[in-house]
Amino acid sequence: MANVQTPMGGPAPVVNMTQRARRRREEAVRRLVAEVQAQETSGGNAASHDPMAEDGGAGSSALLNPETHDWLVASVTATALEKGMDRDLHTALVQEAKYNAGRIGQICQDHADVFLDSVAS
Repeated sequence: MANVQTPMGGPAPVVNMTQRARRRREEAVRRLVAEVQAQETSGGNAASHDPMAEDGGAGSSALLNPETHDWLVASVTATALEKGMDRDLHTALVQEAKYNAGRIGQICQDHADVFLDSVAS
């Protein structure tokens, strides 16, 4: 790869394919995480859902009940397994859960005094 040349005969800039592949993989995992977290109540057809679509599958599914959501999670998980991104998806979901737990804890702490005062009176 060090001897890559342009059509004009000069040396071509070597693109680090590992970085490009890593960026594409991270973007795909972000789309999968967003798809798992999406909970629309507007119209749509979950059966035509594609989590790897260019738009990230946004607006393509309607999560009206827990059964539909379970189907969506199973679909996203299957897609991640097929693409070899199951560990990356798991890591991203765990990070999201930790962040959300911390955020909920912070909100509870911020409002604890007000809540306790209202209960005491």
